[in-house]
Amino acid sequence: MQKGQTHSKTAPAWTGPAEHLNAILSLMSDLVVSTDRDGAITWVNPAFERQSGYSLALARGRHIIDITIGPDGDPHTFAQITQAMAAITACAGETTCTSNDGTAYHVSFDMKPLMDADGQALGFLFMHRVVTEQRALESALRSEQYFLTKMIDTGVSAVAAFDAKGRCVFANSEAREILDRLTRAERLCAASWPLARITLDAADTDAADIPAAESADDAPDELPFARVTRTGKPVHDMMVALLLPDAPRRIFSVNAAPLRDSETTARVVMALTDITARFEAEVARRSAAAQARFDARHDALTGLANGRHFNNELARATCPFTVIFIDIDNFRSIRTVLGRSVGDALLCAFGERLSQVLGARGLLARSEGNAFVIRLDHATPEAADALAQEFHSALQHAFVLEQITVYATASIGLSHHPADTDVKHPATQDLLRQAEVANFAAKSAGGNRQARYNPDMDARLSRHNIIIQALRQALQHNQFELAFQPKFGLAAGTFNPTQPHQLIGAEALLRWNAPKLGRISPEEFIPIAEAAGVISDIDFHVMAIFARQLGQWRANWHGIPASINLSPRSFEDSTLAPRLIDLLKNEGVAAESVTVEITETALISMSDTALANINQFRQAGINLSIDDFGTGYSSFSYLQKFFVSEIKIDKSFVHLLPSTGKDSPATDNPGTRTIVRSILALARTLGIRVVAEGVETAGQLAWLQQEGCHAIQGFLGGRAVSPKTFEQTYLRPARSLGPIPAQAGKE
Repeated sequence: MQKGQTHSKTAPAWTGPAEHLNAILSLMSDLVVSTDRDGAITWVNPAFERQSGYSLALARGRHIIDITIGPDGDPHTFAQITQAMAAITACAGETTCTSNDGTAYHVSFDMKPLMDADGQALGFLFMHRVVTEQRALESALRSEQYFLTKMIDTGVSAVAAFDAKGRCVFANSEAREILDRLTRAERLCAASWPLARITLDAADTDAADIPAAESADDAPDELPFARVTRTGKPVHDMMVALLLPDAPRRIFSVNAAPLRDSETTARVVMALTDITARFEAEVARRSAAAQARFDARHDALTGLANGRHFNNELARATCPFTVIFIDIDNFRSIRTVLGRSVGDALLCAFGERLSQVLGARGLLARSEGNAFVIRLDHATPEAADALAQEFHSALQHAFVLEQITVYATASIGLSHHPADTDVKHPATQDLLRQAEVANFAAKSAGGNRQARYNPDMDARLSRHNIIIQALRQALQHNQFELAFQPKFGLAAGTFNPTQPHQLIGAEALLRWNAPKLGRISPEEFIPIAEAAGVISDIDFHVMAIFARQLGQWRANWHGIPASINLSPRSFEDSTLAPRLIDLLKNEGVAAESVTVEITETALISMSDTALANINQFRQAGINLSIDDFGTGYSSFSYLQKFFVSEIKIDKSFVHLLPSTGKDSPATDNPGTRTIVRSILALARTLGIRVVAEGVETAGQLAWLQQEGCHAIQGFLGGRAVSPKTFEQTYLRPARSLGPIPAQAGKE
């Protein structure tokens, strides 16, 4: 029957299936219901009875809609069935039915009209399939899918799925944010994303130039999508950097996996977790740790290895090797005069120059202060000596520091550990000590030289240390004494050996007769006292002896001008001038009769404190004499600046003057005569008195008098003697130089 036709009222009513059909339908698990043309139930199979709770007896005669769709049914389904029955057409759909006990169950139904042989409608056959569990499962799956979708979409990771060609077929919000910032070409394929492999080892590089991560795999540059596509295996925690123009680097940890059984086109799923903050924090931590390790092994000022690292490396050295100890000569004076910043700059430049000369031949470290140490590997003693000479040669070139030209020399000590020894790994401190002892020997010899350690140096150093201790005892027990050497004035004009020369003063010279060590030369103990830091204490002690002796002579009507030598270190004490002035005043000694001697080299490096002391001396009337003149940086400027009243020609020049009184190449040095004449001319120009030191022969005396020298001092006039002997020899009565024998005054 076609849609819209009506059934004949004379058609027989449907009373249910035939017996053999009933047997078949009774075995079916689907619910089977037959109705007449009006929808009244005529038959139900057992499956319907069990599901609905309506037996055939209860159901027969009731309308199908009444006992199937029920109050929970869909009105749309109700209308659909009603219309199909009226039109005697088939219909299908899903609906919720209600059982006799009120339990709802979900079915998919298929309704078909039953026609007789003449095409007349007999009724309708309903086939219901219970899909309650299936729909519940589908609903659960939909809920789970919704949950997962929302979770992925709102998660912190970017999740994207790609087909076999790398085209993105799914992206959550985080992934879409990345995609939105890519170019069209980059979005078309995952392989084109601007990613670069990165590891923490390369973390401190710039984002625009991240090197490929070093890895043990066969493709360290391979990106996640390509790796999964090639191997078919998952990728875990691969770190990549997202490089976008005009954007800071972002670091992602990537996990990716293949989708083999997916019913979609997706073949690779990839999750990118932004770990930028964590990554950068780890980079900072590792960088700080690396810096701490570097700082523990390196000197903060020069960047060279430090002493601790050097000792550790020295302990691992293999023979043969040489330890070299180098320090800058007169570094303290350089830093005092030019300032700490220049001193620090000199240390850095000095270390850099040593490093350039050493190259890869060994390890260079800054030990402490102005000292540097070197381990010269696989070197013979001759090679070590040659390297030391290279250092000296390199230091001949000036350093330009803060627009100041600085020349620096070095003292170098070497200690060699040979290969042919049973001790393959000697005590590091022994080798360092030996190199330092050799350095001390080089410095004691005048500096700017090298010395190789030998056992005899230990004896000299031991004496050095004994003297340091004895110096402190000498101060406590008043063991220092003064000796006085006379100065004689020279009359202008031609030398006359019978003409007497007037005594014009004396120089106080320090003497020390130690109880256990005996007499020790000032040339030996004064440098030791300066190095040990006790020279100022000695100076202050001696100033008191000096003032007291001049006071005693004055009381005995033997007032005589006298000079005293003071160390440059003492001039750095602001109490120096006030102390001496008070001592002289207390002893009734006229300040004008006293001269303070200071070396020319020390005068050049005067600090503000030292200059203040000099000004106080000058204002009090105390004279200033420059000792050893000509051995330093002789110039007009400081002679005028310090109002110098006297200069003393160093004995090294006087000894080279003619001994016969004649200018003969065989008996003197013409260059020396030129220097001395220049000094005398300079002094005449400035109105400064000149004293020649170390005069020992009549010939030297004659030449100096002829050239206009004002005074002499030396063995010719008399050696330094005790105050008592000096008084008896030169002050009772006042003596003159002329008939006096060369050895006059010798004790």
